[in-house]
Amino acid sequence: MKKPNLYDKLTELSQLAFDSVEKFKQKRFLYSKLEPELKNKSIVILAGPRGVGKTILLKQLLKNVSGSFYLSVDQLPPDESLFQIAKELELKYKIKNLILDEVHYNHNYETDLKAIYDFLNLKVLVTSSIALKLEELSIDLSRRAHFYQLFPFSFREFLYFEKGIKILPLTLENLLKKNWQSEHLQHAYLFKDFITGRLYPFTLDEKSCDELFKNILEKVVRVDLPQIGKLTTIDILNVEKLLAFIGRSDSEGISVTSLSKNLAITKYKVEEYLKLLNKAYLIQVVYPRGTNVTKEPKILMALPYRLIYRDHIDAVGALREDFVVETLRASGLININYLKSTRGEKTPDFIIETLKGREIVIEVGGRGKGRSQFKGINIDEKYIFVDSIDWSEKQYPLFLLSMY
Repeated sequence: MKKPNLYDKLTELSQLAFDSVEKFKQKRFLYSKLEPELKNKSIVILAGPRGVGKTILLKQLLKNVSGSFYLSVDQLPPDESLFQIAKELELKYKIKNLILDEVHYNHNYETDLKAIYDFLNLKVLVTSSIALKLEELSIDLSRRAHFYQLFPFSFREFLYFEKGIKILPLTLENLLKKNWQSEHLQHAYLFKDFITGRLYPFTLDEKSCDELFKNILEKVVRVDLPQIGKLTTIDILNVEKLLAFIGRSDSEGISVTSLSKNLAITKYKVEEYLKLLNKAYLIQVVYPRGTNVTKEPKILMALPYRLIYRDHIDAVGALREDFVVETLRASGLININYLKSTRGEKTPDFIIETLKGREIVIEVGGRGKGRSQFKGINIDEKYIFVDSIDWSEKQYPLFLLSMY
């Protein structure tokens, strides 16, 4: 019997990926942007955390965009030439679109992708669960590539996947004017389920997801980060200690200095670890705004990883801040800072720049939050967002931030 060659095997695997997608009827909201991009752009780059649904999205594109070929790069030897594979698939198999999943498993993918662009007539979509190298690649490729990120569900997208409910998006501008509809408010009772873990596709049919998230975190730290950051065994242990310290602490006071002091790790190493963890979607880094303040960032966690280390009741305050930063960034707001006074007095939680260029200040908490928090803040627009289904006239429901 003739032994199948590499391309026969890859073709079989791509066909299996094509066939497997039939059971996934719902599509992530980002799909509607990626399908025309794959048809029109030379290189499309997609990053997002493990478990967020990138692979299913790619398989849906494989099925719906003709001439496409799917390849999971972790199934290849790490030194295999992606350029040679792409060349063979184009010349002999007549493919038009090459979809490369988890491309960071290949040692030479940056060089090969540039060669594919320069010498072949293929459109390429690549993904990774580590944003660091893909962001650098998108900058290097300049106008040739479009960079996207697939984030966990918004609350609106969660309702679509969980309940089949389609709700019109609510922009931040309309939210601040209280121009919401009754349909936006009807499902507030599900917000706790959402914020405590039901914001990934794989969690929808699970009663408890704690072990699943622990497994994802372990794989990111022990498999993904060493590939990208060239971490040693000592580094991996330090990263695990650092994550545990952040997860078990309140969000206030967690900084490079406090982590270095408490974990006996140099500031340089802490900054290196934080950069990697941020690009691996496990933590969130927020820089301060204020005069004459130290510029150390505030360290938050990505949802719902804090709950690996603390229960919901104990972690609820920090969890709300995790939610706000993740939600605002996923909705397109990148200018988010925390407020810090010169003497360290308590200030509202965040100052953000809206898409229309206005600065607003927001305080996040339970129903007891009041406007006394804004004393001494010289910015006109100040808002209180509360994690409660019972809010006052001067407050805003926290979950509505995630109806984008």
